[in-house]
Amino acid sequence: MSDHEFKIHHDVSELMKQLGIQSTDAVGAEVYTDMLQKNKTPYITTQVSSHQCKRKIAESTKTPIEFLAKYDELKAKK
Repeated sequence: MSDHEFKIHHDVSELMKQLGIQSTDAVGAEVYTDMLQKNKTPYITTQVSSHQCKRKIAESTKTPIEFLAKYDELKAKK
């Protein structure tokens, strides 16, 4: 277990303790730690914002598929 994984496991265990959640064989800190490790992704606001804007504009056009194709074409050309 890496230091990072150990810290997450420790934090999960401490949180469960503070909340009064009893660890069982089926669901313990290890399970929650694994779930957190597998589902972590960086949140990049600029990518989310531009994607949302592109989607909103496409939804408001008469030809959203053509808009998205042209957008991707122009983006590729920079």
